[in-house]
Amino acid sequence: LLTEDSNGTLSFYETYIYSGTTPYVGGTLTEVLSGITAQTFNQTSGLTSECCSSFNNLINSNGVKH
Repeated sequence: LLTEDSNGTLSFYETYIYSGTTPYVGGTLTEVLSGITAQTFNQTSGLTSECCSSFNNLINSNGVKH
């Protein structure tokens, strides 16, 4: 998930949806349906200026023919 915070900065989250037992340690657990859980990891620290530039190019060129 790529989100914009209220101060205009970007945050990047990885979400793993599972039923049963998760193979991953950590993250924030949220039950989305009975027996189905979302495990979310904040990956914002890995969001570099190069990554932001790539996202910007991808988002702004969506639907544009080159």
